[in-house]
Amino acid sequence: QRQRPIAIHRAIYGSLERFIGILLEHFAGALPLWVAPIQAVIVPIWRKEEDRLQVLQMVEEVTKLLAPVCRGHADTDDNNTPGWKYNEYELKGVPLRLEIGPRDVQNQSVMSVRRLDRKKESSPGAELQQRIPEMLKEIQQALFERVVALEGSISGEHGIGFAKARFLRLELSEDQIALMQRVKAAFDPHGV
Repeated sequence: QRQRPIAIHRAIYGSLERFIGILLEHFAGALPLWVAPIQAVIVPIWRKEEDRLQVLQMVEEVTKLLAPVCRGHADTDDNNTPGWKYNEYELKGVPLRLEIGPRDVQNQSVMSVRRLDRKKESSPGAELQQRIPEMLKEIQQALFERVVALEGSISGEHGIGFAKARFLRLELSEDQIALMQRVKAAFDPHGV
Protein backbone atom coordinates (compact mmCIF):
# COMPACT_ATOMS: atom_id res chain seq x y z
CA GLN A 1 0.00 0.00 0.00
CA ARG A 2 1.35 3.38 -1.05
CA GLN A 3 1.58 6.21 1.44
CA ARG A 4 1.36 9.85 0.58
CA PRO A 5 4.07 12.11 2.08
CA ILE A 6 2.87 15.16 3.98
CA ALA A 7 4.82 18.41 4.03
CA ILE A 8 4.07 20.99 6.69
CA HIS A 9 4.77 24.53 5.60
CA ARG A 10 5.59 27.34 7.99
CA ALA A 11 5.32 30.14 5.47
CA ILE A 12 2.10 31.45 6.98
CA TYR A 13 3.55 31.54 10.48
CA GLY A 14 6.78 33.08 9.22
CA SER A 15 4.83 35.85 7.53
CA LEU A 16 2.84 36.48 10.69
CA GLU A 17 6.03 36.60 12.78
CA ARG A 18 7.61 39.10 10.37
CA PHE A 19 4.46 41.23 10.39
CA ILE A 20 4.40 41.34 14.20
CA GLY A 21 8.12 42.18 14.22
CA ILE A 22 7.52 45.06 11.80
CA LEU A 23 4.64 46.33 13.94
CA LEU A 24 6.76 46.18 17.09
CA GLU A 25 9.56 48.09 15.39
CA HIS A 26 7.22 50.53 13.69
CA PHE A 27 5.37 51.46 16.89
CA ALA A 28 8.44 51.23 19.15
CA GLY A 29 6.85 48.45 21.22
CA ALA A 30 3.92 50.64 22.27
CA LEU A 31 1.19 48.11 21.69
CA PRO A 32 -2.30 48.29 23.22
CA LEU A 33 -2.58 47.27 26.88
CA TRP A 34 -4.99 44.46 26.06
CA VAL A 35 -1.97 42.64 24.58
CA ALA A 36 0.00 42.81 27.85
CA PRO A 37 -0.10 39.47 29.69
CA ILE A 38 0.45 41.32 32.99
CA GLN A 39 -1.14 44.76 33.21
CA ALA A 40 -0.15 45.47 36.83
CA VAL A 41 2.43 43.90 39.08
CA ILE A 42 2.29 44.12 42.88
CA VAL A 43 5.66 44.33 44.58
CA PRO A 44 5.75 43.93 48.38
CA ILE A 45 8.41 45.85 50.31
CA TRP A 46 9.53 45.09 53.86
CA ARG A 47 12.70 45.20 55.90
CA LYS A 48 11.69 43.66 59.21
CA GLU A 49 10.20 40.21 59.54
CA GLU A 50 7.29 41.53 61.64
CA ASP A 51 6.27 43.80 58.73
CA ARG A 52 6.39 40.91 56.26
CA LEU A 53 3.14 39.23 57.34
CA GLN A 54 1.14 42.47 57.31
CA VAL A 55 2.48 43.48 53.91
CA LEU A 56 1.80 40.05 52.39
CA GLN A 57 -1.72 40.07 53.82
CA MET A 58 -2.42 43.43 52.15
CA VAL A 59 -0.84 42.16 48.91
CA GLU A 60 -3.30 39.26 48.96
CA GLU A 61 -6.24 41.65 49.52
CA VAL A 62 -5.13 43.94 46.70
CA THR A 63 -4.65 40.95 44.37
CA LYS A 64 -8.25 39.91 45.02
CA LEU A 65 -9.44 43.49 44.41
CA LEU A 66 -7.59 43.69 41.09
CA ALA A 67 -8.67 40.29 39.72
CA PRO A 68 -11.95 41.53 38.17
CA VAL A 69 -10.53 44.76 36.67
CA CYS A 70 -7.11 43.82 35.23
CA ARG A 71 -4.54 41.08 34.79
CA GLY A 72 -2.42 41.49 37.88
CA HIS A 73 0.45 39.53 39.36
CA ALA A 74 1.85 39.63 42.89
CA ASP A 75 5.59 38.92 43.03
CA THR A 76 6.09 37.59 46.54
CA ASP A 77 9.44 35.94 45.74
CA ASP A 78 11.82 36.39 48.69
CA ASN A 79 14.95 35.70 46.64
CA ASN A 80 15.04 39.06 44.88
CA THR A 81 15.03 42.63 46.16
CA PRO A 82 12.24 45.08 45.28
CA GLY A 83 14.66 47.04 43.06
CA TRP A 84 15.47 43.90 41.09
CA LYS A 85 11.74 43.22 40.68
CA TYR A 86 11.12 46.81 39.50
CA ASN A 87 13.75 46.36 36.82
CA GLU A 88 12.54 42.90 35.81
CA TYR A 89 8.94 43.97 35.26
CA GLU A 90 9.93 47.21 33.59
CA LEU A 91 11.98 45.22 31.08
CA LYS A 92 9.02 42.88 30.58
CA GLY A 93 6.92 45.91 29.68
CA VAL A 94 4.41 45.74 32.54
CA PRO A 95 2.68 49.14 32.33
CA LEU A 96 1.78 49.59 36.01
CA ARG A 97 3.65 48.71 39.20
CA LEU A 98 1.93 48.71 42.59
CA GLU A 99 4.19 48.96 45.63
CA ILE A 100 3.01 47.96 49.10
CA GLY A 101 5.20 48.58 52.14
CA PRO A 102 4.70 48.98 55.90
CA ARG A 103 3.67 52.65 55.57
CA ASP A 104 1.13 51.70 52.91
CA VAL A 105 -0.29 49.07 55.25
CA GLN A 106 -0.65 51.69 58.02
CA ASN A 107 -2.30 54.20 55.65
CA GLN A 108 -4.34 51.52 53.83
CA SER A 109 -3.02 52.83 50.52
CA VAL A 110 -1.02 51.59 47.54
CA MET A 111 1.73 53.43 45.68
CA SER A 112 1.38 53.07 41.91
CA VAL A 113 4.15 53.80 39.41
CA ARG A 114 3.57 54.03 35.66
CA ARG A 115 6.22 52.53 33.43
CA LEU A 116 5.73 55.07 30.65
CA ASP A 117 6.48 58.27 32.55
CA ARG A 118 7.42 56.94 36.03
CA LYS A 119 4.65 59.04 37.54
CA LYS A 120 3.92 58.00 41.15
CA GLU A 121 0.52 58.16 42.77
CA SER A 122 -0.77 57.01 46.13
CA SER A 123 -4.28 55.56 46.04
CA PRO A 124 -6.45 54.46 48.97
CA GLY A 125 -6.95 50.71 48.96
CA ALA A 126 -10.74 51.05 48.89
CA GLU A 127 -10.60 53.04 45.61
CA LEU A 128 -8.29 50.68 43.72
CA GLN A 129 -11.04 48.88 41.80
CA GLN A 130 -12.11 52.22 40.30
CA ARG A 131 -8.69 53.85 40.03
CA ILE A 132 -6.70 51.06 38.34
CA PRO A 133 -8.91 50.89 35.20
CA GLU A 134 -8.74 54.70 34.99
CA MET A 135 -4.94 54.58 35.23
CA LEU A 136 -4.75 51.89 32.57
CA LYS A 137 -6.93 54.02 30.27
CA GLU A 138 -4.69 57.03 30.91
CA ILE A 139 -1.60 54.93 30.15
CA GLN A 140 -3.23 53.62 26.96
CA GLN A 141 -4.10 57.18 25.88
CA ALA A 142 -0.54 58.33 26.59
CA LEU A 143 0.82 55.38 24.58
CA PHE A 144 -1.50 56.26 21.71
CA GLU A 145 -0.42 59.92 21.76
CA ARG A 146 3.22 58.87 21.89
CA VAL A 147 2.77 56.58 18.87
CA VAL A 148 0.97 59.31 16.93
CA ALA A 149 3.80 61.73 17.71
CA LEU A 150 6.37 59.05 16.83
CA GLU A 151 4.55 58.27 13.59
CA GLY A 152 4.64 61.94 12.65
CA SER A 153 8.33 62.19 13.38
CA ILE A 154 9.38 58.98 11.64
CA SER A 155 7.23 59.01 8.54
CA GLY A 156 9.13 62.01 7.31
CA GLU A 157 8.19 64.36 4.56
CA HIS A 158 9.28 61.92 1.88
CA GLY A 159 6.57 59.23 2.25
CA ILE A 160 8.90 56.30 1.68
CA GLY A 161 6.94 53.58 3.49
CA PHE A 162 8.85 51.36 5.92
CA ALA A 163 12.23 52.86 4.97
CA LYS A 164 11.94 55.59 7.54
CA ALA A 165 15.30 57.28 7.90
CA ARG A 166 14.58 59.28 11.07
CA PHE A 167 13.35 56.17 12.91
CA LEU A 168 16.59 54.39 12.09
CA ARG A 169 18.47 57.57 13.00
CA LEU A 170 20.29 57.71 9.71
CA GLU A 171 21.37 60.92 8.11
CA LEU A 172 20.35 60.54 4.44
CA SER A 173 20.83 63.08 1.72
CA GLU A 174 18.07 63.98 -0.73
CA ASP A 175 19.89 61.93 -3.41
CA GLN A 176 19.97 58.86 -1.17
CA ILE A 177 16.26 59.23 -0.38
CA ALA A 178 15.46 59.62 -4.08
CA LEU A 179 17.48 56.46 -4.81
CA MET A 180 15.55 54.57 -2.12
CA GLN A 181 12.27 55.73 -3.65
CA ARG A 182 13.38 54.57 -7.12
CA VAL A 183 14.41 51.17 -5.77
CA LYS A 184 11.08 50.86 -3.98
CA ALA A 185 9.21 51.79 -7.17
CA ALA A 186 11.21 49.24 -9.18
CA PHE A 187 10.20 46.42 -6.84
CA ASP A 188 6.68 47.68 -6.26
CA PRO A 189 5.50 49.53 -9.39
CA HIS A 190 1.86 49.54 -8.28
CA GLY A 191 2.58 51.08 -4.88
CA VAL A 192 1.00 48.21 -2.95
